Amino acid sequence: MYKNSRMNANDILSQLILNQITISQALLLTKSYCLQYLSVESNVWIDHEIRGYDNAMQIPAYRLLECDLYIEVFNALGNMTIQRLDTTHISAYLRDGGYESSSPEKMHVTQGLESLEELSKKGSGSLNMYLNEGLKNMILQWYNFPKHTRFGRIYQESDIAYVKNLITKVKLHLIDILQKITPMENSYTSNEDTNQSISNKKKIFISYGWEDEQHNSWVHSLADKLGEYFEVSIDVKQPLGLDVNHFMEIMVSKSDRVLMILTPMYKKKADARENGVGYESVLISDELYRNQSTIKFIPIIRKGTKYISYPKYMGNRLGLDMTDDTKFDTNLQRLVEDIRYN
Repeated sequence: MYKNSRMNANDILSQLILNQITISQALLLTKSYCLQYLSVESNVWIDHEIRGYDNAMQIPAYRLLECDLYIEVFNALGNMTIQRLDTTHISAYLRDGGYESSSPEKMHVTQGLESLEELSKKGSGSLNMYLNEGLKNMILQWYNFPKHTRFGRIYQESDIAYVKNLITKVKLHLIDILQKITPMENSYTSNEDTNQSISNKKKIFISYGWEDEQHNSWVHSLADKLGEYFEVSIDVKQPLGLDVNHFMEIMVSKSDRVLMILTPMYKKKADARENGVGYESVLISDELYRNQSTIKFIPIIRKGTKYISYPKYMGNRLGLDMTDDTKFDTNLQRLVEDIRYN
């Protein structure tokens, strides 16, 4: 079992290589103790390997396992047999169409690593995954079964050896991440230096307009993600009774970067100087007027386009389009790197 005291990347790396901790434990420890050294890409990858992948079509290639396809078939008497389906032709069809990853010969393994490690301890066996009704119906269209045949579930079965290979690839990738982190940690000569580095995180303020629940939730989620790298302030996280105008004045003035979450509604309030967005706009436009070369203010388009969401005072400043949630991780990485190095 791993130690409870604070660890560094080299400690985690040593215990991982010596098999003193599981890979899933090493992932959690890396997330807990080495977060400030992780790139956004590595951080997202670790999160996925711990929790699992929500979108099966976006999982890494090493999580596409070779498998066989089986179907439960019932005869007229209700007796069930399990038949292995020959997927050669349908796989070739999908491959020719550029959809090789959708082949029934490829199992999309989405669950978190800990459950896979538990499975691998069995030494032998297989991993089974049932197809949903849509995929099941698509598969059945390729085969000629006797009329009135009743079908049960269709499932993929992958040998546990492929699961072990997946786990090994995760381990090797994590080792590579830890090996890159170790020199960064060694550049600090004491815990005091490290603590000083952590306390000097850049200060970020997020300016946004309250709209529908989905929009507000997205903004708060972005704040939580950025909070893993920076000191983030947002109005909803402030105590009741706060002088909001004074809070906004301090945030706009003292923050290293100000993120403006732009929508057509934000533009309307900003241009008309309405409500909290309007007051923040007065503060922002005043600072832009005094320092036109500043890169402090980052426009982020959440809804609409530059032409219908940019407040007038933002002019032609370079921003980030985050309207497409499928590109969220990529845009987050770009945003974090821009804030880190500028």
